[in-house]
Amino acid sequence: MRSFSFPSWHWIPVLALLILQTGCDQFSMPAAKAKVEEQAVDAQKAGDYQRAIRLYESLLDGTAASAKIHYSLALIYDDKLKDPTSALHHFRRYLQMSDDASGKKEVAQFIHRLELEVAAGNAESGIMTKREAARLKNENLKLQEQVTQLQADLVEARKRPSAKDTAKAARDAKGFSKNPTTAVAERAVGKETRTYVVQKGDTLASIARKFYKSSQRYRDIADANQNQLNGSVNLKIGQTLIIPQ
Repeated sequence: MRSFSFPSWHWIPVLALLILQTGCDQFSMPAAKAKVEEQAVDAQKAGDYQRAIRLYESLLDGTAASAKIHYSLALIYDDKLKDPTSALHHFRRYLQMSDDASGKKEVAQFIHRLELEVAAGNAESGIMTKREAARLKNENLKLQEQVTQLQADLVEARKRPSAKDTAKAARDAKGFSKNPTTAVAERAVGKETRTYVVQKGDTLASIARKFYKSSQRYRDIADANQNQLNGSVNLKIGQTLIIPQ
């Protein structure tokens, strides 16, 4: 039997169709990716960050071309969503996959900043390093020592008599000072004479204003306490002065 075959020229259209289909398959993939990336950019500009993330993630294929996609994702997480942990992941992936030296230098700076933010966030949330825990422990011990000392000082202060009690105890049954020198002056001006214990910042003029509403009567106090002051206006803290009526 005679075999049948097409003339050689009949294969030309078939071959052309195969070449056309193959070419379309080769060029359709980059075009589709470009379209998806364009949609991701539009979603990002519109503020629909979750949709932009989904579109960008669909473009990740583990090749060097994915480096810029990781960069775009990192920016969304860093600038828009304030998620430093996710941003760090994508910036680090960019460093692994990119050949852009200047871009990698900039991203390295971003990573350093984000690492500090994450560390600070961990400290605020109660996660801290052993060194930080030791520092806080030492500070707490110092504070406890200070509190203990203040409590002891307060107990001692309560044991000490007040200035009022001291002044009362320093007078005899007739109301005169137990200090012989002061008692002589008190008896000279009368039994009803008041006394005053000098405080920090007091002057004869200020004491006169306190008792007489006039600083001009400081001389009366000076005269009544001539035995102590000897003509001077210099006072000593704790000194008991006679205040004439």
